[in-house]
Order: sequence, then structure tokens, then C-alpha cells
Amino acid sequence: MSYLQGLLDEHHQNVSFSDLIIWNSFIVDVPYPFIYLFIYLFIYLSIYLFIYLFIYLFIYLLIYLLINVMRVMWAVEQKAVMNSRAMVAPY
Repeated sequence: MSYLQGLLDEHHQNVSFSDLIIWNSFIVDVPYPFIYLFIYLFIYLSIYLFIYLFIYLFIYLLIYLLINVMRVMWAVEQKAVMNSRAMVAPY
């Protein structure tokens, strides 16, 4: 006998239609309060992962911008070095 059948047999007045809909959407026969735990964990973990995804993307963007700034500074420095060499000793 499933948990839902026990509920229906013992407490006809306490089982609402929404309980039947929630139970009908679950294939695995788990105890009733765990459904809310699963829903809570799903929402909590999705928000948690969403926030951490943005944090890591922001860090990645900062590193990317830092590397590009250093590349541009290096290129400008190389051009200045080449120009100064050309002024001092043309060859």
C-alpha cells in the first residue's frame, strides 16, 4: 500500500485536491514532506548557482581586461623603444 493510499484511507477530509496533483506528478513514492524539501532545494541551489556563475564570469572578465590592458601597454612600450632606437642609431 502506498503512502497516498494510506492517507486516503485514514484521513479523507485532510487530503486536498492539490495534494493529489502534487502526488500525481511524482513517480517515486517518497514521504509527503520531502516534496517541499526537494522544491526548496531546487530553488535554493538554482539561485545559489546563478549568483556564483555571475561572480565567476565577473572574475573572468576582470582577468581578460587585465591581460588586454597589459598587451596594449607592452605594444605601446615596444613601439616607443623602436622609435627611440630609430632616432638614436638609424641603420
